[in-house]
Formats: sequence, C-alpha cells, structure tokens
Amino acid sequence: MATSKDKKILELENRISQLIEENNRIINSIAEHKTDVRKCQAEGIAAAKARGVRFGRPVKKPPEDFVVLAKLWKRRKLTTTELMRKTDLTEATLYRRLREHKISRKK
Repeated sequence: MATSKDKKILELENRISQLIEENNRIINSIAEHKTDVRKCQAEGIAAAKARGVRFGRPVKKPPEDFVVLAKLWKRRKLTTTELMRKTDLTEATLYRRLREHKISRKK
C-alpha cells in the first residue's frame, strides 16, 4: 500500500516530467523559429545580391598616382607615414595595396 509520502513523491516526479516535456517543446519551438529566420534571411540576401547590392565595407581605392608614390617609398624617398598621408590610406590598407602591387622595401 502506497503511503502519503510515496504519493507525494510520485506526484512530484510526474510534475517534473511534465515540466521537462514543456521545456523541450519550448526549446524545439525556438529552434524551429531560428531555422525559419535563417531561411528568410538567406532568401533576402540572395534577392539583394541578385539586384546587385554589395555587402560589407566599401573598398577604399588608392589614388591615381599610387604606384609612383609607392616607388618613392620603396626607394626611401618617402616614409610610411608620409605615404599614408599622401594616399589617405590607413597603415593596414596601405600595406595591403602595396602587396597587391607587389611593391616591397625588401631586397
């Protein structure tokens, strides 16, 4: 014969099981919603790209006389700071453009 203590334990176990099931339903619902959002987002990105929309930071182009200035820099007629000022490029962008033009001070 089940005692009142045993009944309370069974009730508690049942309630815990119900809470776990409800929690799992909520988690599954959230996961399904995230999947739907990602799908919509991917469709929107694809549509924007089809219209020619460009994503990311705009490309900073060097000035027309970049190669001439870079060669002066290579021959040490300009410092890196001077080259940065004349080209209006940050240090990282400057070195990236130098690499693209295969210009280096290394011998």
